[in-house]
Amino acid sequence: MSAYAPGLTTVEDAEPDAAGYEAGQRQRAIERNIRKWKRREAVATTPAEKRATRAKVRAWQGAMRHHLGAHPDLRRLRRREQEGAGNLPAAPRPPAPDQVERASVWSGDEATVREMSDDQLAAALRTPLDDRARRRIEAEADRRDLTALDRAAPGGHLVEDLLALSDDDLARLYAHVDRDDQMRIMAETDRRDRAGQHLDVRADLVGLSDSQLAARYRDAGTGSEAARRDLLARLFPGGNLLADLSGVGDDDLAWAMQYANTAELLCIAAEMDPRDAVELPAPADTGDAVDDLLADRDALAEAVAPAPDPEQWGALADDEKFAAEAAALATARARRRASRTSGTRSRAARPAPCTTSTYTGSI
Repeated sequence: MSAYAPGLTTVEDAEPDAAGYEAGQRQRAIERNIRKWKRREAVATTPAEKRATRAKVRAWQGAMRHHLGAHPDLRRLRRREQEGAGNLPAAPRPPAPDQVERASVWSGDEATVREMSDDQLAAALRTPLDDRARRRIEAEADRRDLTALDRAAPGGHLVEDLLALSDDDLARLYAHVDRDDQMRIMAETDRRDRAGQHLDVRADLVGLSDSQLAARYRDAGTGSEAARRDLLARLFPGGNLLADLSGVGDDDLAWAMQYANTAELLCIAAEMDPRDAVELPAPADTGDAVDDLLADRDALAEAVAPAPDPEQWGALADDEKFAAEAAALATARARRRASRTSGTRSRAARPAPCTTSTYTGSI
Protein backbone atom coordinates (compact mmCIF):
# COMPACT_ATOMS: atom_id res chain seq x y z
CA MET A 1 0.00 0.00 0.00
CA SER A 2 1.36 3.41 -0.96
CA ALA A 3 0.24 6.98 -1.10
CA TYR A 4 -1.73 8.15 -4.10
CA ALA A 5 -0.52 11.30 -5.84
CA PRO A 6 -2.87 12.71 -8.45
CA GLY A 7 -1.16 12.88 -11.84
CA LEU A 8 1.84 10.84 -10.71
CA THR A 9 0.49 7.52 -9.47
CA THR A 10 -0.48 5.15 -12.22
CA VAL A 11 -3.41 2.75 -11.66
CA GLU A 12 -3.70 -0.46 -13.61
CA ASP A 13 -7.03 -1.08 -15.23
CA ALA A 14 -9.11 -3.48 -13.12
CA GLU A 15 -10.40 -6.56 -14.83
CA PRO A 16 -13.77 -8.09 -13.94
CA ASP A 17 -13.67 -11.41 -12.08
CA ALA A 18 -17.05 -12.94 -12.76
CA ALA A 19 -15.95 -16.37 -11.58
CA GLY A 20 -14.68 -14.98 -8.26
CA TYR A 21 -17.90 -13.07 -7.72
CA GLU A 22 -19.98 -16.17 -8.37
CA ALA A 23 -17.77 -18.17 -5.98
CA GLY A 24 -18.27 -15.56 -3.22
CA GLN A 25 -22.02 -15.52 -3.73
CA ARG A 26 -22.08 -19.31 -3.58
CA GLN A 27 -20.24 -19.14 -0.25
CA ARG A 28 -22.85 -16.67 1.09
CA ALA A 29 -25.66 -19.01 -0.02
CA ILE A 30 -24.05 -21.99 1.75
CA GLU A 31 -23.70 -19.87 4.93
CA ARG A 32 -27.41 -18.97 4.76
CA ASN A 33 -28.40 -22.63 4.48
CA ILE A 34 -26.19 -23.59 7.42
CA ARG A 35 -27.88 -20.89 9.55
CA LYS A 36 -31.33 -21.96 8.37
CA TRP A 37 -30.89 -25.59 9.36
CA LYS A 38 -29.30 -24.63 12.67
CA ARG A 39 -32.43 -22.60 13.48
CA ARG A 40 -34.64 -25.53 12.59
CA GLU A 41 -32.53 -27.85 14.73
CA ALA A 42 -32.94 -25.46 17.67
CA VAL A 43 -36.76 -25.58 17.45
CA ALA A 44 -37.11 -29.29 16.63
CA THR A 45 -39.54 -31.00 18.99
CA THR A 46 -38.92 -34.69 18.32
CA PRO A 47 -35.70 -36.75 18.31
CA ALA A 48 -36.27 -37.76 14.69
CA GLU A 49 -36.66 -34.15 13.63
CA LYS A 50 -33.49 -33.18 15.50
CA ARG A 51 -31.51 -35.94 13.78
CA ALA A 52 -32.78 -34.91 10.35
CA THR A 53 -31.98 -31.21 10.83
CA ARG A 54 -28.53 -32.00 12.29
CA ALA A 55 -27.79 -34.12 9.22
CA LYS A 56 -28.75 -31.17 7.02
CA VAL A 57 -26.39 -28.90 8.94
CA ARG A 58 -23.51 -31.34 8.47
CA ALA A 59 -24.32 -31.76 4.79
CA TRP A 60 -24.13 -28.02 4.16
CA GLN A 61 -20.96 -27.76 6.22
CA GLY A 62 -19.49 -30.45 3.98
CA ALA A 63 -20.59 -28.44 0.95
CA MET A 64 -18.76 -25.44 2.41
CA ARG A 65 -15.52 -27.43 2.81
CA HIS A 66 -15.78 -28.74 -0.72
CA HIS A 67 -16.46 -25.23 -2.10
CA LEU A 68 -13.50 -23.69 -0.25
CA GLY A 69 -11.27 -26.50 -1.48
CA ALA A 70 -12.21 -25.65 -5.05
CA HIS A 71 -11.56 -21.91 -4.47
CA PRO A 72 -8.40 -21.47 -2.33
CA ASP A 73 -8.68 -17.67 -2.51
CA LEU A 74 -11.80 -17.73 -0.32
CA ARG A 75 -11.66 -17.84 3.51
CA ARG A 76 -14.13 -19.57 5.80
CA LEU A 77 -15.69 -17.16 8.28
CA ARG A 78 -17.31 -19.36 10.91
CA ARG A 79 -19.00 -16.43 12.62
CA ARG A 80 -21.13 -16.05 9.50
CA GLU A 81 -22.41 -19.60 9.99
CA GLN A 82 -23.83 -18.87 13.44
CA GLU A 83 -27.47 -17.97 14.09
CA GLY A 84 -28.21 -14.29 13.70
CA ALA A 85 -25.04 -13.64 11.71
CA GLY A 86 -26.75 -12.39 8.55
CA ASN A 87 -25.99 -9.00 7.09
CA LEU A 88 -29.56 -7.79 7.69
CA PRO A 89 -29.95 -5.46 10.69
CA ALA A 90 -31.64 -6.97 13.73
CA ALA A 91 -35.22 -5.92 14.35
CA PRO A 92 -35.30 -3.19 16.97
CA ARG A 93 -36.95 -4.05 20.27
CA PRO A 94 -40.28 -2.25 20.56
CA PRO A 95 -40.44 0.22 23.42
CA ALA A 96 -42.40 -0.66 26.52
CA PRO A 97 -45.91 0.85 26.78
CA ASP A 98 -44.85 2.88 29.83
CA GLN A 99 -42.01 4.41 27.84
CA VAL A 100 -44.40 5.35 25.01
CA GLU A 101 -46.74 7.12 27.44
CA ARG A 102 -43.82 8.91 29.10
CA ALA A 103 -42.64 10.14 25.70
CA SER A 104 -46.15 11.39 24.93
CA VAL A 105 -46.24 13.42 28.14
CA TRP A 106 -42.75 14.80 27.61
CA SER A 107 -42.99 15.75 23.95
CA GLY A 108 -46.72 16.26 23.42
CA ASP A 109 -48.73 19.42 23.90
CA GLU A 110 -51.77 20.01 26.10
CA ALA A 111 -54.07 18.37 23.57
CA THR A 112 -51.94 15.22 23.66
CA VAL A 113 -52.29 14.89 27.42
CA ARG A 114 -56.06 15.43 27.21
CA GLU A 115 -56.38 12.66 24.63
CA MET A 116 -54.62 10.15 26.88
CA SER A 117 -56.76 7.82 28.97
CA ASP A 118 -56.49 7.45 32.74
CA ASP A 119 -54.63 4.16 32.32
CA GLN A 120 -52.11 5.81 29.96
CA LEU A 121 -51.49 8.65 32.40
CA ALA A 122 -51.03 6.14 35.22
CA ALA A 123 -48.54 4.21 33.07
CA ALA A 124 -46.56 7.40 32.46
CA LEU A 125 -46.45 8.08 36.22
CA ARG A 126 -44.78 4.70 36.77
CA THR A 127 -41.73 5.88 34.79
CA PRO A 128 -39.07 8.42 35.81
CA LEU A 129 -40.49 11.89 35.09
CA ASP A 130 -39.27 15.38 35.72
CA ASP A 131 -41.27 17.93 37.69
CA ARG A 132 -42.68 19.55 34.54
CA ALA A 133 -44.15 16.26 33.25
CA ARG A 134 -45.62 15.39 36.66
CA ARG A 135 -47.25 18.81 36.93
CA ARG A 136 -48.84 18.31 33.51
CA ILE A 137 -50.33 14.97 34.58
CA GLU A 138 -51.57 16.36 37.90
CA ALA A 139 -53.16 19.35 36.18
CA GLU A 140 -54.94 17.07 33.72
CA ALA A 141 -56.17 14.80 36.54
CA ASP A 142 -57.55 17.82 38.43
CA ARG A 143 -59.28 19.06 35.30
CA ARG A 144 -60.95 15.69 34.78
CA ASP A 145 -62.03 15.56 38.42
CA LEU A 146 -63.66 18.96 38.19
CA THR A 147 -65.31 18.10 34.89
CA ALA A 148 -66.74 14.89 36.31
CA LEU A 149 -67.83 16.73 39.44
CA ASP A 150 -69.72 19.37 37.45
CA ARG A 151 -71.42 16.73 35.34
CA ALA A 152 -72.23 14.05 37.93
CA ALA A 153 -72.45 16.04 41.17
CA PRO A 154 -73.84 19.49 40.40
CA GLY A 155 -74.03 21.56 43.55
CA GLY A 156 -72.10 18.90 45.45
CA HIS A 157 -74.94 16.34 45.32
CA LEU A 158 -74.57 13.13 43.35
CA VAL A 159 -77.01 12.53 40.49
CA GLU A 160 -79.69 9.88 40.90
CA ASP A 161 -78.66 7.67 37.98
CA LEU A 162 -75.20 6.25 38.64
CA LEU A 163 -75.45 3.72 35.81
CA ALA A 164 -74.57 6.46 33.31
CA LEU A 165 -71.19 6.98 35.01
CA SER A 166 -68.10 4.89 34.42
CA ASP A 167 -65.93 3.33 37.09
CA ASP A 168 -63.35 6.07 36.53
CA ASP A 169 -66.01 8.76 37.06
CA LEU A 170 -67.13 7.16 40.32
CA ALA A 171 -63.52 6.97 41.52
CA ARG A 172 -63.00 10.66 40.79
CA LEU A 173 -66.21 11.69 42.53
CA TYR A 174 -65.65 9.67 45.70
CA ALA A 175 -63.36 12.18 47.37
CA HIS A 176 -65.59 15.19 46.53
CA VAL A 177 -69.01 14.06 47.81
CA ASP A 178 -70.49 13.65 51.28
CA ARG A 179 -70.77 10.47 53.32
CA ASP A 180 -74.21 9.47 52.00
CA ASP A 181 -73.13 9.81 48.38
CA GLN A 182 -69.97 7.86 49.13
CA MET A 183 -72.13 5.02 50.45
CA ARG A 184 -74.14 5.15 47.22
CA ILE A 185 -70.95 4.92 45.16
CA MET A 186 -69.77 1.95 47.21
CA ALA A 187 -73.12 0.21 46.76
CA GLU A 188 -73.02 0.83 43.01
CA THR A 189 -69.47 -0.54 42.67
CA ASP A 190 -70.44 -3.62 44.69
CA ARG A 191 -73.43 -4.16 42.42
CA ARG A 192 -71.17 -3.89 39.37
CA ASP A 193 -68.73 -6.39 40.87
CA ARG A 194 -71.57 -8.87 41.35
CA ALA A 195 -72.81 -8.23 37.82
CA GLY A 196 -69.37 -8.93 36.37
CA GLN A 197 -69.45 -12.43 37.89
CA HIS A 198 -72.63 -13.44 36.04
CA LEU A 199 -72.15 -15.63 33.00
CA ASP A 200 -74.61 -13.64 30.87
CA VAL A 201 -72.95 -10.27 31.58
CA ARG A 202 -69.79 -9.02 29.90
CA ALA A 203 -67.49 -7.76 32.64
CA ASP A 204 -65.61 -5.46 30.25
CA LEU A 205 -68.79 -3.46 29.56
CA VAL A 206 -70.11 -3.13 33.11
CA GLY A 207 -67.67 -0.36 34.09
CA LEU A 208 -68.28 1.81 31.01
CA SER A 209 -70.36 4.96 31.02
CA ASP A 210 -73.37 5.33 28.75
CA SER A 211 -71.39 7.49 26.34
CA GLN A 212 -68.55 4.96 26.22
CA LEU A 213 -71.05 2.16 25.66
CA ALA A 214 -72.69 4.11 22.84
CA ALA A 215 -69.29 4.62 21.21
CA ARG A 216 -68.97 0.84 21.01
CA TYR A 217 -72.44 0.25 19.57
CA ARG A 218 -71.03 -1.96 16.82
CA ASP A 219 -70.01 -4.51 19.42
CA ALA A 220 -72.42 -7.43 19.58
CA GLY A 221 -72.58 -7.37 23.37
CA THR A 222 -73.53 -3.73 23.85
CA GLY A 223 -77.24 -4.33 23.16
CA SER A 224 -77.68 -6.78 26.03
CA GLU A 225 -75.66 -4.54 28.33
CA ALA A 226 -77.87 -1.54 27.49
CA ALA A 227 -80.99 -3.62 28.17
CA ARG A 228 -79.53 -4.76 31.50
CA ARG A 229 -78.87 -1.17 32.52
CA ASP A 230 -82.38 -0.07 31.55
CA LEU A 231 -83.96 -2.80 33.66
CA LEU A 232 -81.60 -2.08 36.53
CA ALA A 233 -82.44 1.62 36.40
CA ARG A 234 -86.17 0.82 36.43
CA LEU A 235 -85.99 -1.59 39.38
CA PHE A 236 -83.30 0.28 41.35
CA PRO A 237 -83.87 4.01 40.81
CA GLY A 238 -81.17 5.98 42.56
CA GLY A 239 -79.48 2.71 43.52
CA ASN A 240 -82.35 1.58 45.79
CA LEU A 241 -85.09 -0.97 45.18
CA LEU A 242 -88.50 0.32 44.12
CA ALA A 243 -90.76 1.05 47.05
CA ASP A 244 -93.84 -0.31 45.21
CA LEU A 245 -93.21 -3.70 43.62
CA SER A 246 -96.81 -4.51 42.82
CA GLY A 247 -96.36 -3.56 39.16
CA VAL A 248 -93.20 -5.61 38.68
CA GLY A 249 -93.50 -9.03 37.06
CA ASP A 250 -92.33 -12.26 38.64
CA ASP A 251 -89.47 -12.67 36.17
CA ASP A 252 -88.20 -9.14 36.82
CA LEU A 253 -88.39 -9.68 40.58
CA ALA A 254 -86.43 -12.90 40.28
CA TRP A 255 -83.84 -11.08 38.13
CA ALA A 256 -83.56 -8.24 40.66
CA MET A 257 -82.66 -10.67 43.46
CA GLN A 258 -79.11 -11.04 42.13
CA TYR A 259 -78.48 -7.29 42.62
CA ALA A 260 -80.38 -6.81 45.90
CA ASN A 261 -78.93 -6.60 49.39
CA THR A 262 -80.36 -8.43 52.41
CA ALA A 263 -83.04 -5.86 53.21
CA GLU A 264 -84.10 -5.63 49.57
CA LEU A 265 -84.28 -9.42 49.31
CA LEU A 266 -86.74 -9.43 52.22
CA CYS A 267 -88.87 -6.85 50.41
CA ILE A 268 -88.89 -8.96 47.26
CA ALA A 269 -89.80 -12.05 49.27
CA ALA A 270 -92.61 -10.18 50.98
CA GLU A 271 -93.98 -9.20 47.56
CA MET A 272 -93.67 -12.68 46.05
CA ASP A 273 -95.13 -14.63 48.97
CA PRO A 274 -98.72 -13.40 48.51
CA ARG A 275 -98.51 -14.10 44.79
CA ASP A 276 -97.56 -17.72 45.38
CA ALA A 277 -99.74 -18.21 48.44
CA VAL A 278 -100.95 -21.80 49.09
CA GLU A 279 -104.06 -22.44 51.15
CA LEU A 280 -102.87 -24.82 53.83
CA PRO A 281 -105.23 -27.59 54.95
CA ALA A 282 -106.69 -27.61 58.44
CA PRO A 283 -104.73 -29.68 61.00
CA ALA A 284 -105.95 -33.22 61.50
CA ASP A 285 -107.58 -34.07 64.84
CA THR A 286 -108.01 -37.81 65.23
CA GLY A 287 -106.77 -38.05 68.80
CA ASP A 288 -103.66 -39.98 67.79
CA ALA A 289 -100.52 -37.80 67.48
CA VAL A 290 -98.83 -40.09 64.95
CA ASP A 291 -101.98 -40.41 62.82
CA ASP A 292 -102.42 -36.62 62.94
CA LEU A 293 -98.84 -36.06 61.84
CA LEU A 294 -99.13 -38.52 58.95
CA ALA A 295 -102.47 -37.06 57.87
CA ASP A 296 -101.05 -33.53 57.95
CA ARG A 297 -98.11 -34.69 55.86
CA ASP A 298 -100.37 -36.24 53.21
CA ALA A 299 -102.59 -33.16 53.11
CA LEU A 300 -99.57 -30.87 52.78
CA ALA A 301 -98.18 -32.98 49.95
CA GLU A 302 -101.47 -32.66 48.11
CA ALA A 303 -101.63 -28.90 48.70
CA VAL A 304 -98.11 -28.12 47.44
CA ALA A 305 -98.24 -30.47 44.43
CA PRO A 306 -96.47 -30.65 42.01
CA ALA A 307 -93.67 -29.75 44.44
CA PRO A 308 -91.57 -32.66 45.77
CA ASP A 309 -93.27 -34.87 48.31
CA PRO A 310 -92.58 -33.76 51.91
CA GLU A 311 -91.15 -37.21 52.50
CA GLN A 312 -88.11 -36.02 50.48
CA TRP A 313 -87.65 -32.75 52.34
CA GLY A 314 -85.46 -34.34 54.98
CA ALA A 315 -82.73 -34.94 52.40
CA LEU A 316 -82.64 -31.20 51.70
CA ALA A 317 -82.23 -30.20 55.34
CA ASP A 318 -78.84 -29.24 56.72
CA ASP A 319 -79.95 -29.92 60.28
CA GLU A 320 -78.93 -33.42 61.26
CA LYS A 321 -81.50 -33.50 64.05
CA PHE A 322 -84.30 -32.67 61.62
CA ALA A 323 -83.09 -35.37 59.25
CA ALA A 324 -83.02 -37.91 62.07
CA GLU A 325 -86.57 -36.98 63.14
CA ALA A 326 -87.77 -37.28 59.55
CA ALA A 327 -86.16 -40.72 59.26
CA ALA A 328 -87.76 -41.84 62.53
CA LEU A 329 -91.14 -40.60 61.33
CA ALA A 330 -90.79 -42.50 58.07
CA THR A 331 -89.84 -45.65 59.99
CA ALA A 332 -92.85 -45.29 62.30
CA ARG A 333 -95.14 -44.81 59.34
CA ALA A 334 -93.77 -47.92 57.65
CA ARG A 335 -94.30 -49.96 60.81
CA ARG A 336 -97.88 -48.79 61.20
CA ARG A 337 -98.60 -49.64 57.60
CA ALA A 338 -97.02 -53.07 58.09
CA SER A 339 -99.05 -53.70 61.24
CA ARG A 340 -102.29 -52.64 59.54
CA THR A 341 -101.54 -54.89 56.58
CA SER A 342 -100.77 -57.88 58.78
CA GLY A 343 -103.96 -57.31 60.82
CA THR A 344 -106.06 -57.19 57.66
CA ARG A 345 -104.53 -60.40 56.41
CA SER A 346 -105.17 -62.19 59.73
CA ARG A 347 -108.82 -61.11 59.70
CA ALA A 348 -109.21 -62.28 56.12
CA ALA A 349 -107.75 -65.72 56.96
CA ARG A 350 -110.09 -66.24 59.96
CA PRO A 351 -113.18 -68.43 59.05
CA ALA A 352 -116.55 -66.69 59.16
CA PRO A 353 -118.90 -67.76 62.04
CA CYS A 354 -121.72 -70.15 61.21
CA THR A 355 -125.27 -68.76 61.33
CA THR A 356 -128.65 -70.57 61.33
CA SER A 357 -131.52 -69.01 59.51
CA THR A 358 -135.17 -69.96 60.00
CA TYR A 359 -137.30 -70.23 56.89
CA THR A 360 -140.77 -69.05 57.55
CA GLY A 361 -142.09 -68.95 54.06
CA SER A 362 -144.56 -71.46 52.57
CA ILE A 363 -143.59 -74.29 50.30
